[in-house]
Amino acid sequence: MEEEIKPVFVIGAARTGTTWLSNTLKDNFGLYTPSHFLHHGVKEPNLWQFQKLCERLERKQFLDLISESDNINLLVQDSASIRSMKFDSYTELFMRLMDQNAQKKGTSWFTKLDPDYFYSTSNLKKILEPVNLRYVSPRFIVIKRSFDDYLTSYINMPGRYFTSRRSSILRAFFCVLASMRYHNLYKISNSLKGQVLKVNYDDLKDNYNRELTRISDFLDLPIISHHSPAKSNFSNKTTDSIFRRSSTRLFTRLFTSIKVNSLCLLWYDLLFRRNDQTVYRRLFLLENNPNKLREQLKQSNEMELLARLESFDEK
Repeated sequence: MEEEIKPVFVIGAARTGTTWLSNTLKDNFGLYTPSHFLHHGVKEPNLWQFQKLCERLERKQFLDLISESDNINLLVQDSASIRSMKFDSYTELFMRLMDQNAQKKGTSWFTKLDPDYFYSTSNLKKILEPVNLRYVSPRFIVIKRSFDDYLTSYINMPGRYFTSRRSSILRAFFCVLASMRYHNLYKISNSLKGQVLKVNYDDLKDNYNRELTRISDFLDLPIISHHSPAKSNFSNKTTDSIFRRSSTRLFTRLFTSIKVNSLCLLWYDLLFRRNDQTVYRRLFLLENNPNKLREQLKQSNEMELLARLESFDEK
């Protein structure tokens, strides 16, 4: 047990404000987490994916894969050092490194929980069991956004599937997938026990200081800054026509009126994502191949990050 460490886990569907809330925890409360401007601040932990890879791959293959990942390079000064570390699971390694870094800074730490943990209650147990074994008082903050705003933002979200999500053929598939993830996540998150705080995205946007006070009371930590770290990133902008937005929402609402079984998400994960070994290598490319990094950002429509990269190069 690590009684002095009280980690915080941020929970929410993609495009519901999890990055904004995470940057708030880092900047306004001084909690530790890996971060870099190439990830809009706080780095996604990819705990679910890395744990699955750890289970499936040979140890050497797994270490080769993650040693160039942003996740590891933001957690340790020398990524080669993880090869000499003993660990039974990636989750164990991640929590140990987070503990060490937080203790060096004299604070606690937080991270996001991947939506995959909320595909089913059995998935959720896979993270809650090691967390509850290691920590006495883990805390959870669940942030939720209105479904219509979430869906609009999701379809227009930058990333490697940006073009696919906006295509006429695949749009319906991605809307259904997004809907299943959204509704399953908030349904299963209601089963969380212990210290849980629920935050509404619009309340955080419209009454930022009031919500900061709520979070401060929940964490029992002082507010060290009232500055909003991502005020310009209210991601509900879209170039879609009114008809396209309306038809997308109508179709998705008709689908979600049918009871969605988490088995759909589990089958999707099994069929389409089981062999996915894609990891972020932006820090590695920044140092070794910046032109390739620029090309990747262009392809995923990460224009804001591309502009920040150009500014970084000028410095």
